[in-house]
Amino acid sequence: MARESFQRRLSPDGAREGRAIHAPIEGEVAGDRGGRILLLGTLLPYSQFLPWLETNGLDLPLLFSELFATRIGGFFGLDIFVSALVLFVFIPVEGRRMASGNLWLPVVATLACGVTVGFPLFLYFMRQRKLDAESRTNG
Repeated sequence: MARESFQRRLSPDGAREGRAIHAPIEGEVAGDRGGRILLLGTLLPYSQFLPWLETNGLDLPLLFSELFATRIGGFFGLDIFVSALVLFVFIPVEGRRMASGNLWLPVVATLACGVTVGFPLFLYFMRQRKLDAESRTNG
């Protein structure tokens, strides 16, 4: 069954009547999609890191030397570090606001796998918290 992401009602002259209606993502579909995103967020970066680690070992000075050897490498390195820092500030602030638990898990995931895993995991927890609150309100 095809699912439309939103639906708009238009008057005969084309002017919008009402607002966009967002269809909810069903739990199994969203969970499956989220799982694939987390898997890709882990596998893709590690596909580059693990061969380097096998060749060089955990040589942190060499890692940073090679990461910042070019301006484009430095750009990507700084982008990831700043993104992780922003995420580390965002997780407790937004997590407390939403009264969410398990806030340590996205932090550990970010440190172990990167922002590509920590951020989607945090969003998943926030979404689940919101869905739980809505089901208690409506149910």
